[in-house]
Amino acid sequence: MRLRSLVLIASAAAVLAAPSAVASQPAPQVTDPAGDATFVNGQGFVNGPTASGPTNQAYADVTAVLWRPYTVKQGTRSVFGGFTVTTTLSAPPTAPAGTALVYRMLGQVDGDSTLFLGPVYYTSKSSDPNQPQSALRDDLEGATRLTPLALPTITGNTMTWTVPASALPKEFKVSKKLTNLYFEVREIEDFHGVVVPSGVPSYGGATGLGLGIVDNGTSTSSFTVG
Repeated sequence: MRLRSLVLIASAAAVLAAPSAVASQPAPQVTDPAGDATFVNGQGFVNGPTASGPTNQAYADVTAVLWRPYTVKQGTRSVFGGFTVTTTLSAPPTAPAGTALVYRMLGQVDGDSTLFLGPVYYTSKSSDPNQPQSALRDDLEGATRLTPLALPTITGNTMTWTVPASALPKEFKVSKKLTNLYFEVREIEDFHGVVVPSGVPSYGGATGLGLGIVDNGTSTSSFTVG
């Protein structure tokens, strides 16, 4: 009996001392129902596939978006190094042949609905050589700007952008907040080198347009960049 008791006590102590096998993961700030990447998701006509409705495009069907800061070593101190954005979809983000998409994960800057910032990824290179395939998108200068980023890491049905602090525009100070985080997935019409005349409002100089929204989602969540 004494030996058995000692074994049980030792086993219990080992369990208590062992590290947790599964680290707690933060909840995504943005969630969206699966099955609603139907091109009319944002227009309120349907919410998911129906027998007579549009078919869900699983490669464009975002179900969650998680924003997280990371730190880097600066001497002996850990300082803000940037942030990551991880998007979970119903399937790997591989568009069918002949289809080009842009995935945009954005937030309003300090609650201003006219200002946005966040990473984007185009599934194929644009005919415009100056347009990066992965970028930090913002409009803090009064026009849309794309600052090149490394391509997101794609693992199965998730993709993760890494946005270093050095990529943040000069108008955006660390410790600012992105509010009402949202996303949109659009099909892209590439003009294959043809440029819209510069005099055309909004689209002047463009060599392609983001057209139909395949999937989108909104939230009231925020993320502090810093």
